[in-house]
Amino acid sequence: MRVDKISDTSVEFILTLSELKEKDINIDRLTTEDKYTNQVITKLIEEAEMEHEIFIKNNGKFKLYITTNSKNELSIIISSFDPYGENYNLYEQLAQQLQLLGCSNNYSANILENKLREKINPNLPAVRTPQKNSKINIIYCFESIDDIKLVLSDLDISFKDEILYKYKSKYYLILCMKSNISKKTVEFIFGEYATLINQSNFELVLQEYGEAIIKTNARKIIDFYF
Repeated sequence: MRVDKISDTSVEFILTLSELKEKDINIDRLTTEDKYTNQVITKLIEEAEMEHEIFIKNNGKFKLYITTNSKNELSIIISSFDPYGENYNLYEQLAQQLQLLGCSNNYSANILENKLREKINPNLPAVRTPQKNSKINIIYCFESIDDIKLVLSDLDISFKDEILYKYKSKYYLILCMKSNISKKTVEFIFGEYATLINQSNFELVLQEYGEAIIKTNARKIIDFYF
């Protein structure tokens, strides 16, 4: 297992399939069971500290990003965050008040979030989560911008938008699909030049850690400037 410190609050773990099996990490459970996820996060962070002397700030809450690379290795990025900052003590007070009122945990969490926004900090950012069925984006990984230009130059279909990111020396093109375009058609055209990214949360990884090179109309800009 390779461990890389990304920032003071983020660390990346890269594991092979055999290492996942050795560490008894179940990907399906990791993405669906909160209790199991927390156990794995705690174990990995402890291993990073004890065996690799890599430390990150621990604010008690974590975001988890899971992706794969071309070598069929799994990348697990653990990022620590404090959603309430200086308002944490006030958050605790509100939680106690709601518990006294007999509110359930899920209901309480929603109410607390709203109260913090309305009364404490209206500009408090939310933890970003992908919205199901709101849009269909396809992400392709390219080795170079020349490869992107090559495939786009002969393309006879259009998209709602195209966004270009750079992450770990590779280029990622996000295609915002139109409803009348077949995904299989896109895969047939792009498959020769790029690698399809199948991880549903990889766009969040790019937003968090990647460099946004072209935020909109990437096709036109690449054609004109490159």
